[in-house]
Amino acid sequence: MLPNKGCPREPNVVLISMQRPFFAYVDIAAKLLKDELNSDGVILKALGTAINHAVNVAEILTQEGIARVTKIETGRGGGVGSEGDAIESNRLKAPRIAIHIVKTEGFEELFEQMLTNRSDYRRTKAMEALVGFVEST
Repeated sequence: MLPNKGCPREPNVVLISMQRPFFAYVDIAAKLLKDELNSDGVILKALGTAINHAVNVAEILTQEGIARVTKIETGRGGGVGSEGDAIESNRLKAPRIAIHIVKTEGFEELFEQMLTNRSDYRRTKAMEALVGFVEST
């Protein structure tokens, strides 16, 4: 998700890869939606095998009621280099997806509820791990 050197990153784009669990991208996308600068929404972008992560992120945000999908773009190959020139290398001929999402009505309340639920879940898992460790010793 870090920008490439020499290529400025758009502030409303989440570049999804297989490097992180998709729930990390759910949190990033939700926080970007919360930002007032992204009033036009957020774009989830992925290449190749990371496409399933992007779809999962969009689906989770939709099921939570936080976001609504407005547009899905798919393609294959091509791209733009740091100089603005078209690139036609084999490396960039992988399938790609861009999923445009926007906030739903009641976003603020649902966002806070999502954060609370996630915090409670993490606390419960930590306690279960601690209890399991103590019982095994």
